[in-house]
Amino acid sequence: MARLRIKEAIAKHNESKAEKLTISDIARFVYRNRNIADLHKRIRFYSLVNNKCKYVELETIKDICTITGVSPEFLIDFEN
Repeated sequence: MARLRIKEAIAKHNESKAEKLTISDIARFVYRNRNIADLHKRIRFYSLVNNKCKYVELETIKDICTITGVSPEFLIDFEN
């Protein structure tokens, strides 16, 4: 099973940058060009953060990596 290490990616970003990121900042970035209501965006993204989603789009992984500055290998943790 795999999980997304979003909180860890935020912490890694915030260690080295003056401008701190929040989960809400990343949710806005990820869903910026998609026609999804704001509340639904937050609910969907918090499901990702808490590993409650059964799937994630590759574009979402790319966006999270872009804004946090981590690699997909860092973001995706494969658990046994």
